[in-house]
Amino acid sequence: MSSPDNSDKSKSVVDLYDKDYDFWDNYIEGRPQVPDSFFERILAYHSQHSNCFALAHDAGAGAAVHSYAFADEFAKVIVSDISASNIYVAKTRWGDTDHFTYRVGRLQDTAEDIAAGSVDLFFVSTAIHFCGDEVGKAIEEAARQLKSGGTIAVSAFGPAIFDDPEVQRIWLKLYQQSGHVHVASRPGGNLLLDPWKIGASSYDAVPLPVELFEPGALRIKLNFNMTPGFTWRELHTPPEDADLLPEWSQVGPDDQMSFESDSGWRFEWEETQLRMHKHSMRFPNDEQVSKLWLEMVELVKSRGTVKGVWPAIILLATRR
Repeated sequence: MSSPDNSDKSKSVVDLYDKDYDFWDNYIEGRPQVPDSFFERILAYHSQHSNCFALAHDAGAGAAVHSYAFADEFAKVIVSDISASNIYVAKTRWGDTDHFTYRVGRLQDTAEDIAAGSVDLFFVSTAIHFCGDEVGKAIEEAARQLKSGGTIAVSAFGPAIFDDPEVQRIWLKLYQQSGHVHVASRPGGNLLLDPWKIGASSYDAVPLPVELFEPGALRIKLNFNMTPGFTWRELHTPPEDADLLPEWSQVGPDDQMSFESDSGWRFEWEETQLRMHKHSMRFPNDEQVSKLWLEMVELVKSRGTVKGVWPAIILLATRR
């Protein structure tokens, strides 16, 4: 029987990510415009290890932002999310057709309605960190669903890296202050502490154990080399909170780590695009955050446009 604390935590997570049409409109406009090369890489990897394209599962899908990318390749696509309202938006966007099946559920819970060994591709984007200390359970559930030879693809995008050093300096301070408020300052901050640890690890905290997956899982980090010394830990961890966010790695000895560049993730923004991005994020209501945001806006106004690149992470592994 679950403890009251766990139940309250689960409900709080649902409340936190229960979003409406306006949020998802801002999300689609303000988050990375994912290049075709991203999905092509995943599909190419899957093709190398399997000739089955019957069923894909887009898990933690929100409003099914990326589900379309698999609709042409797979006979059926399951779209799932922790939030019923997000699934409602997804149905409205893509339709309640035979091609898509929609379900509400957590990544780390056993999906009784999905048979073991039935899924060819299990895809989760910018969501698995919300499992926190249950991230291992989420991976085990993905493995349960996958066929032998099936593919797990775990990804995450952002935060943006700006070419202009002064813009990047303010952005770093803004993001670090937001992190400080999320994990250290507000009541209930621990709700986001473990997800923040996973983000700070650049998803190294996500396990791909050889008991479940073939040795040689890929851990690809795109555009991390655009700024010397750049790490997601630096963005997520202000110096005063370093003890709250200890380094966390579950990288296996056979995992293959690679750092690559992909120009398809580059962007050029005016103030309007910057504001769209802000509305797609969850910056806290904090005086210092507000001050830094205004400083960022004025700086971008003075520049006219700013250029940058999105970093991205792709984890790929084949089910035993």
